[in-house]
This record gives sequence, C-alpha cells and structure tokens, in this order.
Amino acid sequence: MKKLQTALDKGSTFIAAVMCAAMMIVLFANVVLRQVPNVGGFKWYMEGSQYLNVWSMLIVGTIMSGKVSPTEAGVIAVVYGLFAGGVIYRELKWEDIKFAFCETVRVSGRIFIVIGAAKLYTVMLTTAGFDKWMANTMLGFSTNPTVILIMILLLFFIVTMFMESIATLTLFMPILYPIATQVGIDPIVMSVLITVVIGIGLVTPPVGMCIYVACDLMDIKVGDVLPTLLPFIGATVVCIALMIAFPQLITLPTLLMKSGVAG
Repeated sequence: MKKLQTALDKGSTFIAAVMCAAMMIVLFANVVLRQVPNVGGFKWYMEGSQYLNVWSMLIVGTIMSGKVSPTEAGVIAVVYGLFAGGVIYRELKWEDIKFAFCETVRVSGRIFIVIGAAKLYTVMLTTAGFDKWMANTMLGFSTNPTVILIMILLLFFIVTMFMESIATLTLFMPILYPIATQVGIDPIVMSVLITVVIGIGLVTPPVGMCIYVACDLMDIKVGDVLPTLLPFIGATVVCIALMIAFPQLITLPTLLMKSGVAG
C-alpha cells in the first residue's frame, strides 16, 4: 500500500476521479430521464451559497494542487462545517458536536479493527506465497495489460459482493499492485476503476452491504429496489468499459495540465 501511495500523485488522481464522476453523471442522468420521462428541470437550492462556493473551491483546490490529501482536505471541511453551523447559521449545538465525535470514534474504531485484521491476513498470505502464486497464475493466463486489468476488476467485484471495501483493499492491493505495474497498467487508472468496481460490488447481492443498509433505513425490501438499481449498475459498467478502452478519457486533463506547466 505504501508503494501505491508513493506512486500516485494526489492531484492527478483527484482529477481522474472527477473526470470519471462526470462521465457517470451523464450516464446516470440519461437513466433518470428514461425512467422518469416527465421529470422537470433541475433546481438548485443553495442557501448561503457564497460561503459554500468559497470553501468548496478552497477544498477542491488544495487537493488538485497536491498540497493535501483527501483526508487532510476532509479536516478542512470539518472545520468549515463547525464554523458554518456554529457561527454563520447558529444551528449547531454542543450536543450535536458531542454526538458527532462519539459516532466518529465508534465508526473509526470499527474500521481500524477491520484494517488491522485484514493487514494481518495479508501478511499471512504473503508469507505463505499467495502473492507469487497469484502473480504466476494471472501472468500465465495473459500478459496483456487490458486483460490483467479486467481480471483485477473482476476479482474486486466478486470479493466486495461479500466483504467490506476497506478490508478488501487492505487485503488485495499489496498483492495485485506489483502485478499491475509489472505489465504496465497506469496506477491512476487502476485506482479509479477499482474504486468504481467496489461501489458496484457493495450494492450487488447476495451480500451487497450498502444496498441492505439503505433498504433498512428506508424500510423497503431489497427485491423492490433491484429493478430500479439495475439500469444504474448497467450505466456504471458502460463507464468502466469506456475507461478501460479509452483511459485517456480520465488521464488527458492531467497530461494537458502538466504539459502546460512544463511549457
């Protein structure tokens, strides 16, 4: 994981993710318009937008510049949230802050336990030679970067249908990243694609953690949601296929920016 973090430029990865998100927005909007043909125009309600716009540009700008990581930018967003809720709108109470801190500790503690267990299991697999076996198996099947990338994405999709996303990343990325770099796969493209694929896996039964949580919150059955969800999954698959076939769709803006700076 440390090698992957070193290889990835924060700003370039963020821009690539934004380009991917823009493609998905277009595809999702098409799905919405087809499912709800009489939908009207989109309306934006942004009370206090002058403050929101300034801070949004600040947060996005710091990430794109590579000065801070997304996690550090999240700290900036939290500080703004406390300032906006407590000073600008005067709706944030001490009880709300206390509840937020308690929930953060509870959720973060659970995540760290999962990461620790996954890291231990990764060390065990590596010690047992699982990484070498997987590398020999995948490279024995093909050395084509596109084929290897598709195999990696299918693996993450299948695993996240049954396992939590952070544990999956902690478990498999240290094993699969060296294989990807060996055949020449762009780490930025691979990271963005894996993130999207994990999103699909988390809403796909039989486990699909996110879809069950959402249905439980809305008090509806999973079977009632699936027919509506399938077109969005299909649109996401189309987006993935486009990025695999034309990775320049998400890397070109970064290349243009770098060439402009160099020029």
